Amino acid sequence: GITRLRPVDATNDAAGDQYLLGLVPQTLGVALESELNRQAAEQNALQVALSMLDTLEGRGSLYAGHSRRVARISGEISGALGLSPRLRSVVETAARLHDVGEVGVPDGVLQREGPLSSAEQDLVRMHPVIGARILAPFGEASAFVRHHHERPDGRGYPDGLEGDEIPLGAGIIGVAEAYEAMTSTRPYRRSRSRKEALSEIERLKGAQFVTDAVDGLLSVPGDRL
Repeated sequence: GITRLRPVDATNDAAGDQYLLGLVPQTLGVALESELNRQAAEQNALQVALSMLDTLEGRGSLYAGHSRRVARISGEISGALGLSPRLRSVVETAARLHDVGEVGVPDGVLQREGPLSSAEQDLVRMHPVIGARILAPFGEASAFVRHHHERPDGRGYPDGLEGDEIPLGAGIIGVAEAYEAMTSTRPYRRSRSRKEALSEIERLKGAQFVTDAVDGLLSVPGDRL
């Protein structure tokens, strides 16, 4: 609704105060309606994105359960780093949907077990951008998805961010995804042990992986990974 303002007798302070007090519930009502509309839009966008993700997993273009495990590990890292409950929730949402942009990549490319051509690699590297567009209503979560393949040494994608330019939430998802991939069996390789995976990720700290995110992963108790 639209709040209508009417002239108030400037010489009558009591009338002015009474009028302003009367505006409070109207203004709060408008703000509440706007917030409810925003929450409804976010919820609708979330359901659409989750449906896309389920479709990808159902077609075999994503490993079943990968995104859920990345979200869980991202939550554990966020907790270890002392992130606020709100920010932890944002990171977990972004982690759950970090690969939703792969809906824009042909299945034949995603399911290829052999090497990809340069053009196909470029297609795959577009998935964070596509995912960020899908999650645009989510603000921070959208940025975390866009940048989860960035590297502190500047050799990541899509924007070649370096060091502190990379949002911590994105760095957490990048580390969680790497750990999940290393410790999961794939058709073309065996899984690594927890110790092997942690050692490799620690070795690449500050180059491929965000330092704080790696430190968070290393401090998560083993039985929670």
